[in-house]
Amino acid sequence: MNYQKLTAICFGLLIIIGLSCGVAPSLAAETGTLENEIEQCLALEGEAALAGCDRAIEIDPNSAIAWYGRARALETLNRTPEATTADTRAQLLAQYYNCLSTVLGRRQEVANLLNDEERIAEIDRAISSGEVDGEPLNDEQKQRLQEIREQILALQQDASSLDAKTKNTLDQCRTRLQEILQERF
Repeated sequence: MNYQKLTAICFGLLIIIGLSCGVAPSLAAETGTLENEIEQCLALEGEAALAGCDRAIEIDPNSAIAWYGRARALETLNRTPEATTADTRAQLLAQYYNCLSTVLGRRQEVANLLNDEERIAEIDRAISSGEVDGEPLNDEQKQRLQEIREQILALQQDASSLDAKTKNTLDQCRTRLQEILQERF
């Protein structure tokens, strides 16, 4: 399966999940809210869909779903170059949100590790014995475990630094997205 088909399937799943979660249970008569405009963007076709997508983008220029809908609407109108540009933007925004999700997920994993005395004890045992599950560790693996243990100790002493590091990484994701968007658009 090629990348574009995979991307379309992923966006389709996001749309289905969003619609099934009450984002747009029926085509709303009123306009002006992001959800209503996205609903029209995705439910309608042609120029009407494009208008809904454009209104959604005016409300939230960083809506990956609105940009995806715009790409789809432009494609049906045979405006392929514009559709390609909108699709590229949708993909970049989706990657940005994936970055945010990954960072926040890893932050939670670290927070869980900081409170998991058993896992910390396993790390300590591996460092002292030089093996994991009976398998010897090479020097690089031992060094990496020692670095992880030092990081755990530092975070345990100053738990607020985890949030500061998370915020810094999220800011880096946002800055990189802005740079890419400025370079390409």
